[in-house]
Amino acid sequence: VRLVLEQLQSKGFALHCSGAGSRVEKFTQSVDKALDLSREDICIISILLLRGAQTPGELSTRSKRAWPDSSLLAIETLLNTLSTREPPLVKRLERQPGQKESRWLQLLNEDSDTQEEASLFNDEGNSEPITPKDDELQSLKEEVVFLRDEVNELRELVEELMNRGSV
Repeated sequence: VRLVLEQLQSKGFALHCSGAGSRVEKFTQSVDKALDLSREDICIISILLLRGAQTPGELSTRSKRAWPDSSLLAIETLLNTLSTREPPLVKRLERQPGQKESRWLQLLNEDSDTQEEASLFNDEGNSEPITPKDDELQSLKEEVVFLRDEVNELRELVEELMNRGSV
């Protein structure tokens, strides 16, 4: 904890605020002052820090408590502004296959970019998306067949019970 606090202090993101004679050391965040961020900026960046990459729609939904009058347009404008700062604080990720929108990623954490991109690909570092292996796929197919049979048996049992008037 001490090491992280020292790193945050060196970046100007945390300040020591214990008074003289205090039994415990106290710190306060100062990211907003250090990076000249508005309340809305902090709202969006904190959601990205806590939840990882998000779409503007997800950010809109999750920011309502801290930023009640946020709209999708306001969030997209804010994200574009944060991405054009020097240094940029957020980054738009490429839209992945099967996704309707691009996701945005915070850049305050040096490792966030590489962690997010690594999670999208397989362990070998190939740029191919993760696909199930043949034996895993076959196992899943067998499980689906088994579950379908079980559901059909249960349906027949329920029908039989209903016809008897037991239900």
